[in-house]
Amino acid sequence: MPDDLAPAQIKFVRRIVRRSPDLSFEDVLERWRAEHGEMAESEAEALRARYDEEQAAPRQGRPPPDPNHGRTVMRTIVAWIGVHILLLVALAVPSYAQCTGQPSNFFGSCGLNIGLTALAIGVAQLVYGVIAGAVLTLNRRTAIAQGLFISAAALVVLFTAACFGAVFTLH
Repeated sequence: MPDDLAPAQIKFVRRIVRRSPDLSFEDVLERWRAEHGEMAESEAEALRARYDEEQAAPRQGRPPPDPNHGRTVMRTIVAWIGVHILLLVALAVPSYAQCTGQPSNFFGSCGLNIGLTALAIGVAQLVYGVIAGAVLTLNRRTAIAQGLFISAAALVVLFTAACFGAVFTLH
């Protein structure tokens, strides 16, 4: 019988019950009549059935917060930054070791190679970090997603600074 209601009536009952769960059906019916006018007896019965369903529906609130949320965020930040610094070291140190004994100009300097490597890693990790964070957010893994967003942003700034620092200090 509740299927006989118009969508506006269903929405009205849901809104009233969620905002004021202690309201009686008679009060809800009175408010409907005050806002929309009289209704047929069959509609009132359908409204009553919908009211009863809404009152019986379990209250869905937010799930309780994870007690390890902050710890998970920090661990994600440390892991993300640590892995990418190790990646930078693994890629940049061999190229720096090869070019240290050779004479070079500005465009062939060791600092430029290391700087561009740092910049490329920083931009790439930002792109796949934001995508991974969005997927994790959709899967309700918010602590890990927050850690990824924070560390990806911090790392792109750090690696951009490392890029310019390496270009102007390493020759």
